[in-house]
Amino acid sequence: MKKHIKYLITFLTWFGLLFIFSCKEEERNRILNYKKGFYLGKEDQKLDSNLVNNLSQHVYRQSFN
Repeated sequence: MKKHIKYLITFLTWFGLLFIFSCKEEERNRILNYKKGFYLGKEDQKLDSNLVNNLSQHVYRQSFN
């Protein structure tokens, strides 16, 4: 009987450690509840008009290739 309890405790310990450390660091603290039509993440930085113009010209030139 004591041998079975020892194996049970060992199994539960390994299972618990696997369960706790199975989630990657970058996946922790992510949003799990979503609202349709709303972005709940961190706010992006604003692009300046010069960069927007350069990107628009770049996309325009690529459309003809």
